[in-house]
Amino acid sequence: MNLVWSVNEETCELIPIEEFWGQPMKYDVLMDDRRVLVFDFGAEVYVWNGKNAPFPKRRLGLKLAKDMISGENRPDWHLFGRINQNMETVLFREKFLSWPDKSR
Repeated sequence: MNLVWSVNEETCELIPIEEFWGQPMKYDVLMDDRRVLVFDFGAEVYVWNGKNAPFPKRRLGLKLAKDMISGENRPDWHLFGRINQNMETVLFREKFLSWPDKSR
């Protein structure tokens, strides 16, 4: 199941973005460049940093995501990645149905 959370600096917690839970991912979730998001695709977990996200928020997102995956029963071979906006890997982009093709 696809899960996504937003990092909340004030409460130091991950806030579920339930409208995207269990749904194919849409590029729209990445439109706010001040956000830090955590994506859980089962065997793959990513921390996505918007290009204008403050560095303390980025650090908090990484810490919260690591805490989250250490407390869950995941395979030893699971993938954990940190992704910066506009530098997304092909593996990450493939998770989204509506990723814009900028090569055209």
